[in-house]
Amino acid sequence: MVLVLLVSCSDADYQEKYGKYLLTAEEIETIQRHELGKAIYSTSVATREGNVVVGSHDKCVYFFSNQGEIISRYKTDGWVHASPCLLSNGTIAIGSYDNHIYFFSGNGKPLHGIKPGGKIFTSIAEMPDNRIVFGSNKRGIVFYDAADSSYSCIPTKRLTHGSPAILSGKCVAIGSNDRQLYLLNQTGEVLATVKTGGWIVHSAPLELNDSSIAVGCYDHHLYIMNRKGETIQRFETGGKIHSSPIQLSNGNIVFGSFDGCVYFLNHEGRLLNRFETGGKVVSSPARLSDETVIIGSFDKCLYFFSPEGVIKGIYSARGKIFSSPLVLQDNTIVLCTTNGIIEFIRLKNPD
Repeated sequence: MVLVLLVSCSDADYQEKYGKYLLTAEEIETIQRHELGKAIYSTSVATREGNVVVGSHDKCVYFFSNQGEIISRYKTDGWVHASPCLLSNGTIAIGSYDNHIYFFSGNGKPLHGIKPGGKIFTSIAEMPDNRIVFGSNKRGIVFYDAADSSYSCIPTKRLTHGSPAILSGKCVAIGSNDRQLYLLNQTGEVLATVKTGGWIVHSAPLELNDSSIAVGCYDHHLYIMNRKGETIQRFETGGKIHSSPIQLSNGNIVFGSFDGCVYFLNHEGRLLNRFETGGKVVSSPARLSDETVIIGSFDKCLYFFSPEGVIKGIYSARGKIFSSPLVLQDNTIVLCTTNGIIEFIRLKNPD
């Protein structure tokens, strides 16, 4: 696989160290690029129809075709900081700072909205019984049942800014700014809590191959714990962890840290490799079809790694990368930046 780069890094040390990875833009295809005008913190999601949806701090929800053409734009009354969720019926759900969650068809048609109370800046997850779960800044952890429009809430001592994840066994895991990870059953009963040394912000818990759970924390640690809430391993980095970890087919765990590094751990949570970028890594990793890992940095670059953590290439975006890249079925990469740019790019010669 040949990876390519369009970059104009001015730092001489960076150029000297990584210059061999800074390849010509002729080998990357820019399919489409839009300037939305305001920061994009939301991570884009593909719809069942193959479209792409993302929220923006210009208070809008955007739908694009898989070729990057704008299909529709829906204006809300607040920043759309949260990431969209594809529900099992093909509907898209996304929260806004105007205290609403909005529902759309996969082609961008507005369907309806709900007002559960409080700003919604976490992503949404769907339970096996089709209820949705999310965090808010006022009501803690919220379960919503569309069948009867009912809510049930698990109060937390501080706002809940972690992203929920549905685990096997119909359990939910979600972190909060009260420095705890909550494990709940499908009825919303708290099964266990894990006390951490800092806020859990955005980082979505990941169920590993052995059924343990990994999550990043603002106390600089990646936690690995069992279903009883017992910590198995804590891996320390030099900064806060906002990034959601992923696990590759070889068992390796990948995530980024505010210390500017991308970490590759083995399945037990022990360091295999570390790569230092030129800025903090808030973004979560994604992977291409050949298991190449991609992740963005505040140094305005998108990095490509082998599954073992060996650098393969770097692409220069046109702004800091906060949200996570999206990889479509044809390996098109959707990349969003904090200066409001969304790009659809593709490697011309991936082999």
